[in-house]
Amino acid sequence: GVSFTEEYMVTVAVSRFGTLTEVMSFDSPSLNSTTPPNSPTSGGKSLTIRGRNFGARDYSCKARVAGDTNSRQTSINGGTAFEATRWLSASILACKSPRGLFSNYPIALSLSSRTSTISQSLTFDMPTIFASIFPNGPSAGGSTSLVLGSNLGWIDTSLSARIGSTSCYTTQWLSGSSVTCLIPLGDGIMRDIAITLFRMKATLSMAFSYNTIVLDFAQPQTSNIPANITTSLTALGKNFGNDPILAGSPNLRVGGTSCVSTNWISDSSLACFASSGFGASQSITLTNRGRTSTVSNSITFDIPNVVEIVPILNVSTPYFIAIRSFALFTTLSAAISGTSTRSSEWMSESS
Repeated sequence: GVSFTEEYMVTVAVSRFGTLTEVMSFDSPSLNSTTPPNSPTSGGKSLTIRGRNFGARDYSCKARVAGDTNSRQTSINGGTAFEATRWLSASILACKSPRGLFSNYPIALSLSSRTSTISQSLTFDMPTIFASIFPNGPSAGGSTSLVLGSNLGWIDTSLSARIGSTSCYTTQWLSGSSVTCLIPLGDGIMRDIAITLFRMKATLSMAFSYNTIVLDFAQPQTSNIPANITTSLTALGKNFGNDPILAGSPNLRVGGTSCVSTNWISDSSLACFASSGFGASQSITLTNRGRTSTVSNSITFDIPNVVEIVPILNVSTPYFIAIRSFALFTTLSAAISGTSTRSSEWMSESS
């Protein structure tokens, strides 16, 4: 038997009998283990429940995943009957797992009017993501990336996706193995993609990159600029970032010299105050967050210009003269009619 109490009837002689109720009970069913202890979120996996006192025959016992008291959706997080429960013996039941999420659920067995529970005996597979289709997009965002994985739920459970630390504009559940993310605005390369499903999180490292910065040209383009004063330049291109925070700290260089300052204007333009310099056909290079873009032969500084040659007063030797020109301090040499002077010393940008 399997009930709590049984009544006994005693028959004496032929027609006499007496009854005494609630004098005996049978041992309650007891659960020991579940094998295997894990199931996919879609359910349908064959499990074996072992224990004792399941009855000498099939008393229509029912097993279920016990309810999660912290859940607001018991149909997802617990309290769900197994898809099938079949009695095999007084110590073994064969079951098919239901759908579920999370881990460490208790299992409850109902047999007649009795219930037995074993705690932390069933887990469901954690969500995973393993690929991103269209793994790059513009820094302005707005494109769609398809994220592939497994155990993402059998219905839309309001999961959310992120690129780096920024949530997707929208996350759309497609199936238990795919979701779409409407890319947020951002910057940088090798960003992680993360999906959060209730209290669970799946991450795919270095899975998404924003389009690289592209420097097209600077204005004034291929023009001479003064060698001895700071000059304002405007760099044009794309993917510089949609706001100053996303733009980070861009750095423009003319030749090998950084601009005095580089200021973000828009996703396609930067302002630079180029310091003084010299030389022809200098490249302009933009560096930001580990990315670099260069435009060659873009800027030429004014060449030195000899204005006059004057003797230096109060100097005994006639070989000391002053050459007035416009040039910056650099390694220089002077020659007269093809013959180099004994020495050349820079005094200022004009002498």
